[in-house]
Amino acid sequence: MGLCYIGNALLNVKYKVGIIDSTLEDYNIANIVNKIIREKPKVIGISVSSLSLHWTYILIRLLRKKCKAKIILGGPHISYEPYSFNYLKADYGLRGDSEFEFLKLVDLILRNKGEEENISGLLSTKKVKNSQINIIDDLNSIPLQSRQLLDNNKYVFPLNTGKVTTIITTRGAHLIVFIVYVEKANIEKDL
Repeated sequence: MGLCYIGNALLNVKYKVGIIDSTLEDYNIANIVNKIIREKPKVIGISVSSLSLHWTYILIRLLRKKCKAKIILGGPHISYEPYSFNYLKADYGLRGDSEFEFLKLVDLILRNKGEEENISGLLSTKKVKNSQINIIDDLNSIPLQSRQLLDNNKYVFPLNTGKVTTIITTRGAHLIVFIVYVEKANIEKDL
């Protein structure tokens, strides 16, 4: 639902916004491309996970053949593996918390307002190596999600007859890594 946060930031300054939840809609890549082409966007944002990396690559290649929209990548994979941005061949990427930075980038693309240097976590064809991950420390500064961008009646859970929703529970837990080293001798002794 992170896209709903970004959608709200864009709606608040009067941009037209649409979200495709391809998993919920059971869309294949052709369905996604066709829906995007019908909408004629000037900017396309794609959230990338490690599992969707190759499919995102194919999606971008197909979109490049059919529309001129600028493509911005974000999501967990881009945040933690920024060099995959080069593989995917998008126009821009955003690392980390991007609720405010996505708006700055869209303003730059569509309104020529601002400068790339002022967009935290930005990846571009000019800047991948030194892009730092963006973290919003004050989570209360983030506007609420615009869930009206989704068909909330389609979100169901088989064990619940009422309405359900999803939530991101890792917000604020960036770059926490546990490294465990166990010597073989200790494992064998404990067994």
